[in-house]
Amino acid sequence: MFQFMCPNCGVSTGTGTYIHSYLPLSLNILNSNNTMDLSGHMRSQYSRTIAGIETDLSKLDDEMSRLQTVMGQLAAEHQTLERSLEEHRSIVAPIRRIPLEVLSGIFIFCADSGSNSNSKCFDATQAPMLLSFVCNKWHKTCHFHVAAVVIYLISGWS
Repeated sequence: MFQFMCPNCGVSTGTGTYIHSYLPLSLNILNSNNTMDLSGHMRSQYSRTIAGIETDLSKLDDEMSRLQTVMGQLAAEHQTLERSLEEHRSIVAPIRRIPLEVLSGIFIFCADSGSNSNSKCFDATQAPMLLSFVCNKWHKTCHFHVAAVVIYLISGWS
């Protein structure tokens, strides 16, 4: 048995076993169907070897199961940290520094580009309404300034 240790903090991450040295197999016995050549003592040794291998396999299965559980927990923690990182990065994103007046101008430009602009203004699949789904700030800006956009489009100011 040996202990796995984290190289950074020294915390034990589990135990393992070295592969034991088991009774060597005779090629003559493996290549024959005749087990009559085995003495009672040899049969007993092979039986103990089989039991030892089965025990070691069971221990390894248990350790693998434990490690899979730990991996699941680590994956969940990793996902939580990634989500938190994304949220924190969004707070300092450059897009948040755009003044409302500039953002409104962008919305007006988007609504004014293309043909049949008046109908696009109220279409949720087109700008500026589509842009209102980006974030809360854009939603408020779009809906607050939508009257200005409509007046702009209807009056034909350019």
